Amino acid sequence: MSYKVKFQQVTKKYKMYNKQIEKVKDLFWNRGKGEYHYALNNISFTVDEGEIVGVIGLNGSGKSTLSNLIAGVTMPNEGTVDIKGSASLIAIGAGLNNKLTGLENIELKGLMMGLTKKQIQEITPKVIEFADIGKFINQPVKTYSSGMKSRLGFAISVNIDPDILVIDEALSVGDQTFTNKCLEKMNEFKENGKTIFFISHSLSQVKSFCTKALWIHYGHVKEYGDINEVADQYGQFLKEYNKMSKEEREQFREKQLNEFSHGLLNNGTSVSEDTGEHSKEKAAESLSLSRSKRIGTKRKSVSGKKSFAKKVLLPAAAVILLGSAGYAVYAAQSASHAAKQTESKTQSSASGTTQAKQQAEKVVINTKTAFVREDPDLESNQKAVLSFGEIYQVLQEKKDPAEDIKWVKLNAGQGKEGWVSSALLTPYTEQQSGLTNKNIDSLDSLVRSKYNISISKLLSPLSETQQNLMGNQALSLTNQYESNDGTLLNYGSVQYVALNNVVTEVSLRNVDEDTEEILSLIKKKPLFINDKEGLYFYQSKNYYIKIYTNIKTNKIKIISFVERDKEEGKQIK
Repeated sequence: MSYKVKFQQVTKKYKMYNKQIEKVKDLFWNRGKGEYHYALNNISFTVDEGEIVGVIGLNGSGKSTLSNLIAGVTMPNEGTVDIKGSASLIAIGAGLNNKLTGLENIELKGLMMGLTKKQIQEITPKVIEFADIGKFINQPVKTYSSGMKSRLGFAISVNIDPDILVIDEALSVGDQTFTNKCLEKMNEFKENGKTIFFISHSLSQVKSFCTKALWIHYGHVKEYGDINEVADQYGQFLKEYNKMSKEEREQFREKQLNEFSHGLLNNGTSVSEDTGEHSKEKAAESLSLSRSKRIGTKRKSVSGKKSFAKKVLLPAAAVILLGSAGYAVYAAQSASHAAKQTESKTQSSASGTTQAKQQAEKVVINTKTAFVREDPDLESNQKAVLSFGEIYQVLQEKKDPAEDIKWVKLNAGQGKEGWVSSALLTPYTEQQSGLTNKNIDSLDSLVRSKYNISISKLLSPLSETQQNLMGNQALSLTNQYESNDGTLLNYGSVQYVALNNVVTEVSLRNVDEDTEEILSLIKKKPLFINDKEGLYFYQSKNYYIKIYTNIKTNKIKIISFVERDKEEGKQIK
């Protein structure tokens, strides 16, 4: 069985700062010295696909750091974390923006997980139903209780359907009814062969649900293996630990930290051949120092910090100020010179300017999703979300100097307008050498072999009525439902979209073919490419062709054909 998660000698540490000035010092001169907290220290383990791993351990042992590493929230300082597939973290409030409403958070987390606008619209009713928080779904998350945050976070994550699910104490809040609902959903994931990490202090839940246990003890892997063996050992340890007094627990913790060379470590101690033993003794001594002693030591070095500030920070600040002043003068002169050149060019090339203006009259969305706002401001309310490949008319452009963002006001007809960041748009120009019917027909063998339909029959329902599609389609209709984009009709992995009873788009889903091979069949260059998101946009006389790829596997996920006159001038709802 192939592994799904693999940790190899992974270390995660955090530098400890007592004062803000120490962070500033690190910006100018990071010598690596200082105190570090090692949340995880040189851990290694492998989890196979389909395993359900219960992560157990005392508070402060590194369980949440482990979950953040698996979910990609943070990165290791040393070692490698190999994750095969998408991972979603479920923790109280994890990934939720307190300023946004519950509904907006569903959209936000869906976008963060790489879902398309349509996919988010599909899962939203399921998330709302599962979370069951009533009218609070339209209220800011900052007004939620911890139980409501957990409900929403769990509902979003399970409906996104990740390959790896990481549950960090998410079931420790809320009522028993919701806990049972969550356990049922987790069992469903278990039956589907998903890999799950279940972080909990409830040994009974861990033993009843998991197949393996990972015992994290002060940043190290204490035990990893059969659920019953490891859980029983940990249960016995807890009995002994709970008998200890507060002072005994603190002594035990200090002893464990010393044994593991873990906790607050001073990386500034030098070790040479002559003084190696002395340095080791000093390092061991520093581990056993109480917080008060460490603070006392810090106070003794205040004069050194002041000296550093005088010798390094003040000269550096002076250099920055002088450089800024010099650059300002240079920029002003350059701007004046550029303005004169621009004026001259404008007078001598009016026809060229007119042509550029015509080219910028329309733009195409160059990312999977783009937020439309009421005003040209990041804090402005969101009016809608636009999808990749949609084409809109440009009304106005405006620069926000504070955020360094250029905003574009779009017009979608019928008085519908809104502002979108120019970074999410590409100027649309008519491609003279677009795809021909021959280029499109080159996909016929792929379509026939994977979807049991010819490319001509696949595209023929476009611009026809929904009734004609349903009456003449040779494929079997699997499901049909309404969305903001219109009526979605699924014939297996072939999806048609009907808007106002007219079929406007057809998509081949789950293509799962090598990107380069398919693009070589088409032969022509796309109108534009978004390398970061794996998006390709083509145009032909009759269609816009949108290709969505998985950049990790370099395979195509979706090929979508949209009738040209239907895609232009879509409404901003």
